[in-house]
Amino acid sequence: MIKNNSILIYLFAIPTLLFFLIFDYKILDTSYLDWFWDDTYQHWLGWSFYRSTDLFQFPLLSNYSFGMKSAGSLVYSDSIPILSILFRPFSSFLDFHFQYFGFWVFASVILQYIVSFKIMKIFSSNLLFNLISACFFVISPVLIYRYNVGHESLTSQWLVLMALYFHLKKERTSDKSWLFLILFSLLVHAYFFAMILIIYFIELSKRYFTEKEKFLLLSKKLLTAIISSLLLMYILGYFTIEDVFHGGYGGYRSNLLSLINPYANLFAISSLIPKYSFFELNKIGDHEGFAYLGLGILIMSFAIIVLSLYKFKYSNFLSSIKEGKYLLALSFIIIIFSLSNKIALGPYEIFQYNVPEVFKVFTSPYRASGRMIWPVYYIIYIIVLSKVFINFKPKKSIVILLSCLLLTAYDIKDHIGISRSSRGSVEVSKIEERSFKDKKWRIFAKKYASVSYVFPVYAPVNWKEISYFAVKNGMSTNGGYWARHNEIAEFEYSENIKKEIENDAYNVDTLYYFNDDEYWELAKKNSSSRHFIGKVDSYRILAPNYFLKK
Repeated sequence: MIKNNSILIYLFAIPTLLFFLIFDYKILDTSYLDWFWDDTYQHWLGWSFYRSTDLFQFPLLSNYSFGMKSAGSLVYSDSIPILSILFRPFSSFLDFHFQYFGFWVFASVILQYIVSFKIMKIFSSNLLFNLISACFFVISPVLIYRYNVGHESLTSQWLVLMALYFHLKKERTSDKSWLFLILFSLLVHAYFFAMILIIYFIELSKRYFTEKEKFLLLSKKLLTAIISSLLLMYILGYFTIEDVFHGGYGGYRSNLLSLINPYANLFAISSLIPKYSFFELNKIGDHEGFAYLGLGILIMSFAIIVLSLYKFKYSNFLSSIKEGKYLLALSFIIIIFSLSNKIALGPYEIFQYNVPEVFKVFTSPYRASGRMIWPVYYIIYIIVLSKVFINFKPKKSIVILLSCLLLTAYDIKDHIGISRSSRGSVEVSKIEERSFKDKKWRIFAKKYASVSYVFPVYAPVNWKEISYFAVKNGMSTNGGYWARHNEIAEFEYSENIKKEIENDAYNVDTLYYFNDDEYWELAKKNSSSRHFIGKVDSYRILAPNYFLKK
């Protein structure tokens, strides 16, 4: 039997072991970048450009150099704002290739385990049972999948678990703790903010109906949370671009089969569950709704359902509904939002409806609605694991847990194989030697202060290489790849650049990279002899006044 005074050791030792079993230890090397996928690379670029900003500026996370007005803030490169703020004062002491994303994944695994352990303590008095139960939350497919697609900030699912813990524990959580969690989530990722705010709304509703707390007082608390959040968003720079309300809601959604579908992802993986035709998805964005529970949880869920039907009593059923009505209300809201207005069952879209205009202020910024299923996902984990404890004797329940844990790990072995391989899509260490061999690049870096895409569009061709060249040499760039981008600014940049090319009137401090065929030909035709125009290592470049500058 595990002694209580050893619990802290286990709370760190077990998730640390799980981390090294699931992930590659090399991601903890702060100078190792070759595990980056496109999105991770984007996050690193956001941080790298941010390092050259003023230490004291407003908004705090202004990041003009990376995208200029096309992005404007580090929050839109998903660079984990809290760590950017913490490391920014020490930037001059850090290597150019410094990355903190591997460390964040490690910290998230530790916190995922600790918070889920605390949740299980609410329902189970058996220490060993709780320690094993918490392992399920760490090897949850949604957590590992988010890492595998390059969304390190979205591995912070312990934030959702913390909100559920605040709501579920017997002692009331102070509103200051709720407010801190809500505000902290904005320093990690805005999707967690939305999930936690909904859970807090349910918490306040529970107080109103069960504790008879005054409506005006509860409204004041909710309004305080919203106003404080808006103020922090303003300080951080969430409002630095005008049109964050891009489309996409209804495309990046959950599916009615998301919880049981192991194949709704971007990888060619195998599972112990056969790949039936109804698991196939038609829309490219449906992978955002990947929420496979794992075979172990599914088997335990099935067993609990069968056992409940066998022992069914109407009075007990009504009692359970009454006891869990707030979790049901939370789940209903979350599921409706995550399914979007285009309801899909596997590859079939079975129903759709128009979203009322008043709700588009929520659906447009949170267009990847499939992610919003995570609170429900973890509620299922909590219910299933707690029911196993209630319905089986301790020794039998532990055997069940261990068996299902091993089965889950084997079932998602392909996901674990990807996470252990550190196989990214961007070989950052080879960008310079592969893309910038010509000596002219060194001259360009000295002569020009910025790089302009012709034209700046979302994720333009060669954005990885051009952005790297810009950040390595302390230059700004008007294009790139972000979670949100300002289409209005991009249009204005494009129109101004067109006039510059047509009139041979370029900004002499700007290096122009052409990804547009028509205007490349026009630039060659109109260019004066004082400019350099030609291919440099296969990149089409125009350098204004190149032959005049010293």
